[in-house]
Amino acid sequence: MTTNSKLLVLLTVMLSGGPLAAQLELKYEDGYSLTHDEVIEAYTHLTDTYLKCELREMGPSDSGRPIHLFTAGSMSENLPTVLINNAIHPGESCGVDASLMLVEQLLREDSPILDRINLAIIPMYNVGGALNRSCCTRANQEGPIEQGFRGNARYLDLNRDFIKADSRNARTFYRIFHELDPEILVDTHTSNGADYPYTMTLIQSQSQMIDQHLAHTYDRPLAEALYEAMEPHYPMVPYMNLVGRTPEQGIVEFPDWPRYSTGYAGLFNCYGFTTEAHMLKPYRDRVLATYHFLLGVTRYSSDHNTALVKNKQKADRNTLSLGKMHLDFELDTLTVDSIDFRGFEVEYLTSEVTGLERIRYDRSRIWEGKIPYWRNYLGSDEVVIPDYYYIPQAWAEVIERLEWNGVEMQRLEQDTSIVVESYYIESFESSERPYEGHYLHSEVITRTEKQEVNFFKGDYIVPTRQRAKRYLVNVLEPRAKDSFFAWGFFDAVLQQKEWFSPYVFEDMALDILNKDPELKSEFLKKKEEDEAFAKSMWGQLIYIYRSSEYYEEGHDRYPVFRSVEMLRE
Repeated sequence: MTTNSKLLVLLTVMLSGGPLAAQLELKYEDGYSLTHDEVIEAYTHLTDTYLKCELREMGPSDSGRPIHLFTAGSMSENLPTVLINNAIHPGESCGVDASLMLVEQLLREDSPILDRINLAIIPMYNVGGALNRSCCTRANQEGPIEQGFRGNARYLDLNRDFIKADSRNARTFYRIFHELDPEILVDTHTSNGADYPYTMTLIQSQSQMIDQHLAHTYDRPLAEALYEAMEPHYPMVPYMNLVGRTPEQGIVEFPDWPRYSTGYAGLFNCYGFTTEAHMLKPYRDRVLATYHFLLGVTRYSSDHNTALVKNKQKADRNTLSLGKMHLDFELDTLTVDSIDFRGFEVEYLTSEVTGLERIRYDRSRIWEGKIPYWRNYLGSDEVVIPDYYYIPQAWAEVIERLEWNGVEMQRLEQDTSIVVESYYIESFESSERPYEGHYLHSEVITRTEKQEVNFFKGDYIVPTRQRAKRYLVNVLEPRAKDSFFAWGFFDAVLQQKEWFSPYVFEDMALDILNKDPELKSEFLKKKEEDEAFAKSMWGQLIYIYRSSEYYEEGHDRYPVFRSVEMLRE
């Protein structure tokens, strides 16, 4: 509906003496969460009623239905943007209803907040999971009456898909995210795990993993303001990522890897929050707790709108000048904080089902005290960021993902050879079973060689001095936790393609050794020191083969090349 059409409708309603806006009929008080159709109908009603909002179809989901984006406010480039993502796990739907409560209130009251921030809401991100409703999706959760399913239409957990982007949902999210370039992202969830009195727990951007200006600016002031805002309504504590079986043993700050929505957002200097309403609290309270958190975020953003914009601009400038980055982070077990906590007493009983020990929380007995909180991570595996990455056009799936994320690239205009740094994959471990459709690699060890590599016309040059630098390092450096290599995009190079017949290669191997005294000396030494090697005909021949000119350069060579020293000399 155009602005003029909206004005005509509103004027007609006012002249007829009717109410300016019929209030939305939300049913969370009765333990009911709106269906996908009802949610889109509700947002459509808001856009038909109020001037300061718009509902758009942004792109497809794997279910075939579109993913919508609702925006409220002037959507000015000079104002900070708060993006709220709902129903990434549709069984955890409290954010769906809470967001409608929030935006209807702001529009109905003509709140000045909408003059000071851009508010953007994804009503239901996992459309396929939202359509797959039943009574019994969440065995450990108290309502709602019907719940969506965690997996999407392709059975993917979308909160593990922000780097690999197997789903069309992720590609649509990229479009939304990069169009908005938000200052703050809130992803709404419901928790699993321990029982405790609190209705709301919170995950925030891991401070060591993001731009340090944002970390210093938001880690304490913004987070503390939100905790204070929640105190009169639903007191909040950090997410219960337990060290042991129960909270009194302590908690660890959740590692916000790039595969998750807020970890991904941090790569682009967007500060992230994941709300985790407690699964065993009544649905009404989970919705209201989420609503109060979202209201707190919008109020803080409104009150500090200029600072939010400037902080992101500062972080973006910092990103351009980054020379090194850590590829991994490990929990600092020697540095521990503590938080005030109220918990339920725990009983240890013998299970009537298994006959083994089980725990039961006694809600009639509450204890108060401090619990340990490990929240510091130490960066490891620091890498020098190259001036450029070079990617052969053959790796189209990788190029696509860079394009979807707005990465600036150039293409070679002719065939050429360039001196680059090449990684070789020395070793790695892989998951025994598929993880989100992939056999995830970890513990990757590489070696580096300086080589002259041939490239073809149309191959890609990726400069790193750009807004996407953090993203590029995290996806293109093979040792990074959520790199494209870790997700298996380059597995083809791990398999040798050319081989030999031993009876033919025997004479060639002898000739190779006779022509290379150094290799022959190393070969004889290995035979002498390694009994298994000395007894293996194949092992000895492959050793010689892989030391010869016949062995293919591309085996185990990571096909994304770095230019560091050459371009800085």
